[in-house]
Amino acid sequence: MNVEVSRYHFFHTGAGTLRWAEFCPPRTECQDHQVCGCTMSVSMRPEGKPAQTTMLVDVTDKIGNRDVTLTLNDDGRSHYTFRWTNDDGERQHAYFWYNDSGRLQIEISKSGYGYVDCFFGHMFYGNRVDIGRLYNGHSPSQIVDLASIGDNDVWAHACSWGNEAMETLPVCDEVLKWRQLFTHCKRLNELYNGLTGIQSVDDIRAEVVSSPLLIDVVTAFRFLSSILDNLDHSTMFKVCDRIETDVHDKSTPGK
Repeated sequence: MNVEVSRYHFFHTGAGTLRWAEFCPPRTECQDHQVCGCTMSVSMRPEGKPAQTTMLVDVTDKIGNRDVTLTLNDDGRSHYTFRWTNDDGERQHAYFWYNDSGRLQIEISKSGYGYVDCFFGHMFYGNRVDIGRLYNGHSPSQIVDLASIGDNDVWAHACSWGNEAMETLPVCDEVLKWRQLFTHCKRLNELYNGLTGIQSVDDIRAEVVSSPLLIDVVTAFRFLSSILDNLDHSTMFKVCDRIETDVHDKSTPGK
């Protein structure tokens, strides 16, 4: 398992935006290059105070044939990413992205599934979540009643063209592990928030490496990999697929 800290500082100048980065462990490649039309990466720190600073913490490992990464960033998200090559030589991916509104966004390569060979799902834990944009991405859900959802319920939601569906996952060993993952991701965000006041990227990395949460990261890597090994048989897939199909059929003329 490897841990890397990347901190980016952005300086606004008359010639555009300059980005200066710090890494631990240090990177050896040249940092002088054009990032985009308005931003230039530079190897020497510009003078003055940066207009913005952002930080990423990446924990990487390998589970079987899958490259796995946990990324923590400053928008309250814990991103678990899996990448691998299937038997046909095609690159595949799986995203399990948690945000501080209490949602776990799931995207998994699945040949022949849907319109783009990809499965999508959205899961939530408990009743202290933000449902303000669940309806078409901009409005409160019209079907989710938080008062009727238990503190430890894991539930899924789908919405398409004004049609919504939700379902609570039945309690089983898998769902207990989803509960643990939600709790783990929340603690990871708390860990990240505690790192932002540390001055040195070396000290930030040392804090992460010494955290007992890294043991939970290994557990999460293995659990999520086991879901990918048996996706069609997982409770998560069955529930998310069922409600996604429901809203799709309601939103498709002639269905």
